[in-house]
Amino acid sequence: MFGLGNSGIGIFPIQQGSGQGSIPKGVFRISSHDPTVSVNPPQTGAIWVNATTGEIFTCIDNTENRNVWKSQFGRVIAPSSVPPFDILNDNSCVAYFPFDGNANDVSGNYNGQWGGNERYISAGWNQTAFFDGASYINVKQPVNSLSAFSISFWVKTEQLAEGDAYWTNPTMIAMATTGNSRDIGIACRNGNLHIWTGNCANGDVYKTTDFFIANNRWNHIVVAVSSNRIDYYVNKQHGFLDACYDHLDPQDFYVGVVYHHGDSNPLKPTSWFKGAIDNLRFFNKTLTQEEVDTIFGIENPYPTLG
Repeated sequence: MFGLGNSGIGIFPIQQGSGQGSIPKGVFRISSHDPTVSVNPPQTGAIWVNATTGEIFTCIDNTENRNVWKSQFGRVIAPSSVPPFDILNDNSCVAYFPFDGNANDVSGNYNGQWGGNERYISAGWNQTAFFDGASYINVKQPVNSLSAFSISFWVKTEQLAEGDAYWTNPTMIAMATTGNSRDIGIACRNGNLHIWTGNCANGDVYKTTDFFIANNRWNHIVVAVSSNRIDYYVNKQHGFLDACYDHLDPQDFYVGVVYHHGDSNPLKPTSWFKGAIDNLRFFNKTLTQEEVDTIFGIENPYPTLG
């Protein structure tokens, strides 16, 4: 049973079912702290109230010692392996950064390295990386040699800044080189998702999309790159950009800034990003709408989103 223990002030059945010996439809606990993944309530739908912060959690998975809780603010408390690394069950995810207290890749192949202030906040799934406008993470080269790839991540920001060139807007994910380069950047221009790329012989291509993401809410972004176009998704909504592609230059990806290899001033101040990024993934293929929907459904930290 969802016993009292030492961590709760009280547990009370609510909305009792009819009939003798019936199981309560809900269980309620007031505590001085958040629930953990090993609380183990008797059923999903159990309510946990953190009396210190006022945050209210609902149990959405009561698997023994692997509970998942969501609060009314959308914060998720879950085992570190949730969401799973191989989220599509097809070995297409090559790197996954949950940012739960570190910048490690779950695969162990592309562990990130911070520059500037390393900071994590309680949000999204357990924790998320927070960028203060002067920090970044180097996540190496998980997809540079591939003929197609995709990047998926969650972002929360209210940054409305605009740079003096299309590639100097506040940048969430990018790898960049100078001259005739094969690179890509995912940025935020005046609050809208902005994508730029240098590919093949077609020169630089860029687009400020119609998707406003600086709304201080979690937004799911996917950028899927193939030979003749870049598809992008914001909270499952789709758009595309015509762009030639065959591979990326062998330079590292950065999160939170554009690092222009070879420039005399490599870190562009106008490219710094301020906000939170969570569940960054790199895939070895172009994701489809159905696969984007699947990722969104599993990772969505907000029950009211989508």
